[in-house]
Amino acid sequence: MVCEAFEQAASLTLSSDNVRATLRIEPNEGNANATVEAIEAILTSQGIAEERRSKQAIESLAERLRNEPDAVAEEVVAEGIAPTHGTDGQFEMAPELEPPEPPASGPDDTSIDHYAYTTIVVVREGQELGKLHAPTEPVDGTDVYGSPIRASAGNEAPMKCDESVEMRAQGKLVALRSGCLRVDEGRIAVEAMLEIDESIDFGIGNVDFPGDVLVREGVRDKFQVFVGGDLEVHELVEAAFLDVAGSTVLHRGMAGRGKGTLEVGGNLNAGYLDAITVGVGHDLCVRREISNCITTVGRHVNSPECVVVSGELSFRFGAHVRTLGSEAETETLVRLGCDPGLDAQTRLLEATLRDTSNRLENLRARVAEAGSGAAPELEAEIARLQSRAPSIRVALERVLLAYERMLGVVLRVERSIMPGVTLSIGTQAATVRQAIPGPVEVLVDAEDALVFRNPGSKATTPLASKAVMHVDRDAIDLDDLRRWLDSALLRPSENAA
Repeated sequence: MVCEAFEQAASLTLSSDNVRATLRIEPNEGNANATVEAIEAILTSQGIAEERRSKQAIESLAERLRNEPDAVAEEVVAEGIAPTHGTDGQFEMAPELEPPEPPASGPDDTSIDHYAYTTIVVVREGQELGKLHAPTEPVDGTDVYGSPIRASAGNEAPMKCDESVEMRAQGKLVALRSGCLRVDEGRIAVEAMLEIDESIDFGIGNVDFPGDVLVREGVRDKFQVFVGGDLEVHELVEAAFLDVAGSTVLHRGMAGRGKGTLEVGGNLNAGYLDAITVGVGHDLCVRREISNCITTVGRHVNSPECVVVSGELSFRFGAHVRTLGSEAETETLVRLGCDPGLDAQTRLLEATLRDTSNRLENLRARVAEAGSGAAPELEAEIARLQSRAPSIRVALERVLLAYERMLGVVLRVERSIMPGVTLSIGTQAATVRQAIPGPVEVLVDAEDALVFRNPGSKATTPLASKAVMHVDRDAIDLDDLRRWLDSALLRPSENAA
């Protein structure tokens, strides 16, 4: 009867996965004589595998029952082995490509450069993007009955690589081109074009991208945008800094308030430009107005509907605009056949010519004082300087050829050239005092004089009839350059001697 009461007071509880068995024994008359064998018998009757039983727990339970027969006692008397399920495969991004956390403080905190923060992950060709981990192997478990518990296998990573990414040994992923890393919707790709659906502001940060960039809104003040390909912006660009290797389209335009800068290696097409510094490598097309800008164009200005007011406009090979200046006689400078970069190089070349010529003159004077053969080191220095003459002459001839190519430049104005506009080509400059109605073309005639004419007509009128002529002292004097070709320094006969 005691044994029967002991068994009836026992209850066995299993965990949901059958990996753990807990034996509970209520107070009964058999507790005072509880034995390990009696507990083992209960477990055997319940089918608990012997190899899964905990001898220590069973002994502990028997001792507690004997010492406290009137108390409830329970122990985990058997444990199986939980299965190890396989984990799913996953993509682990390279730590250096993880987007940075945004600055904790607001834009007014001057101790932090909030403009330098960016959410765009840019990678270069050949850069390691991270690792695609395979699913881990599952390991089966065993329950308290000794039966196996099957472990579930992990799934393959849902990520797929397109043609811009290559998987190499050990799951390493490498970019096959430069661009923007995209990891979303089960896809890993390096996109050659960066598409920004919002404005470039504190939410995006500065942009430095090797390919094409599309901005569906605008660019806010002070942000920097470096683009290795082409740039397209749909809304307004404010007083930002844009540097584009390719061409640029600004659907609305750019208003820089005297602080914005726009450098374009290719063509620029814009709605309007206001109070910015603009450099265009190829052609410029502005649909409405260029106002108070310093604009330099490497080839042509093709803007027949554009009004140019205030500031400076320089171009190398030709221009077509609607109006120059305004009825308020706003000062506006237009340089025809002008290349500021070439001017800077030419001034360096002129400085080299003057320096070399002066040094040769001084050395020869010292040789003359010392007498023939008395100063071999001076003669050697003279020979060294003279040896530079052929390369200097070649550089000078190339510069002159570049300027001569720009002498045939033609400026066409459809509506009018207003008083206050200064037209300059070479060292000649003319400040218009009487409005010149359009359509009209401005050019240099065969006698090297600034003239204007009706488009298509061969008859010309001196610009001096409508303007005050003066010398543009900031321009390169081509006559001075040509005189160097006949100088003692560069004459071929003297160099040969």
